[in-house]
Amino acid sequence: MIVDFETSDELAKLQADICIVGSGAVGIAIAKEFEHSKYSVLVLESGGFSAEKQTQELYRTENRGLTHNNFGGRIRILGGTTTLWAAQASPFDDIDFAKRSWVPFSGWPISRKTLEPYFARTEDVFQVKHIHYDHRDWPGPKPPPEFDSSSLRFVYSQFSPEANFAKLYRTFLTRAHNVRVLLHANVVDLKLHPNGGRLESIDFKTLAGKSGRVSAKYFIVCCGGIETARLLLASNSVEHHGIGNRYDVVGRFFQDHIHMRAAQIRPKDRKEFLNVFGSIYAGKVRLCPKFASSETFQKHMGTLNIAGDICFEPDLDSPIRTAKSLVRFAKRGGLNEFPGGLLPAIVRTIKGAPELSLAAYKYFVLKHVVVDQRGPVYLGIQAEPEPNPDSRVYLSEETDRLGMPRTVVDWQLSDLVRKTIEMFIETVANEFKRLDIASLDLEIELVVLSIPVRASGTRHPSIPRLSDSPFPLDVFDSNHHMGTTRMSADPKTGVVDAECCVHGVDNLFIGGTSVLPTTGFSNPTFNSIALGLRVADRLKTLLSSGHTG
Repeated sequence: MIVDFETSDELAKLQADICIVGSGAVGIAIAKEFEHSKYSVLVLESGGFSAEKQTQELYRTENRGLTHNNFGGRIRILGGTTTLWAAQASPFDDIDFAKRSWVPFSGWPISRKTLEPYFARTEDVFQVKHIHYDHRDWPGPKPPPEFDSSSLRFVYSQFSPEANFAKLYRTFLTRAHNVRVLLHANVVDLKLHPNGGRLESIDFKTLAGKSGRVSAKYFIVCCGGIETARLLLASNSVEHHGIGNRYDVVGRFFQDHIHMRAAQIRPKDRKEFLNVFGSIYAGKVRLCPKFASSETFQKHMGTLNIAGDICFEPDLDSPIRTAKSLVRFAKRGGLNEFPGGLLPAIVRTIKGAPELSLAAYKYFVLKHVVVDQRGPVYLGIQAEPEPNPDSRVYLSEETDRLGMPRTVVDWQLSDLVRKTIEMFIETVANEFKRLDIASLDLEIELVVLSIPVRASGTRHPSIPRLSDSPFPLDVFDSNHHMGTTRMSADPKTGVVDAECCVHGVDNLFIGGTSVLPTTGFSNPTFNSIALGLRVADRLKTLLSSGHTG
């Protein structure tokens, strides 16, 4: 059931077998694993059914490093970030788990084979197909290109037909007899036993001042890469530097994928090129082809993992683009949507009625994403960041309305990221030329990427963000906040063990992107859910054996 703690008569002291903090993708996926079981599950959610300005303000942070939109991709609401994302499913590669001599702090305490058994179950959570994510089962109108395997490989991702897990799993959340979701329950303290070996309870509050406490056998914090670190660091009544932070690792290794609209692609045959690299649908599931650096290339060149796909420059005269602007104008006003004026925009829309009719059919009937493909084609890039202990989240001296210390985000990137991007763009250009399918306009991008790095205040140089540079470089973060409670066999280099249990705290687990030691190029939530399902299986074993943490 779903209960609003702010307005209900819910008891201030609660008990459960499992308490989950956060109702995002991983929190909901773990909770659903206990549907119809004999174990009680309580999910604490800071937000409500819709976005609330005062609640969202609790997220406000300070930037000390590279400019980072750390508000992006974070929302306190039932369903969490799934209410904002596109729900892209893409598993990590073998090399992402490996110790790489050229990537400091790389290597997981588990291999990909350990996680693979959970991929099919994760696909079921997304409600997408069970696939290989490479050339073996690509159903596109054209076969995958025959890339030189020493350089590139063909891969693809798939998108859930319903991105919002609050909608997708509303029936479960509402009707499950053993699962209770508490809205407007802002967690403010994780209370350790005096010996520090187990978590006894969690304190939470509403913005109006109502407070509560939950005791449980096991706790799982699923609050994302920034907020999870904040909770551990702020819970310092027993461990003075914060839970799991005896070796000053909590909050360090903050990572975010580097996203970039790189060089313009000039296809030899535009229609054929889009038939190969354009997104397609398999039923209600959207499939997106990508070209990624091969493992051989990464090892030989000493680069990080990186992938590209195609994106489009919006056509200002497109009736689809204009119609979308008219919808936004109708909702909130603002003539700045129409540089040429409102009347010409209406005329363009009327003239484009046939094209709009087809687009409306795809969107409203087939439930397909409609993309205007009339503009120039560009190479889009998503690159792996190097794990860096100087890139970190830490507590501010400022507090929020609940008395919680706010966070400071100091995002840093190494020169290895720059090298990876430069070499990848060059490799794609060479492969497209060899295959005689397209050329890349490299002139602007190579000049921009060769600009001197900006001093970052650490031992690592950094790639400038667009707002830090006068050059037209479209480089930005991806709202993938990762790595701040990283997994490691050694508590001196990580926060959680191979089971995602906080080192030294037997009944406290972490779910979500914060546990990822390295992050490949793939969107992280698919892999985080797989890890979360593994945690759920571990808890089933512990609970059935009578172990109580």
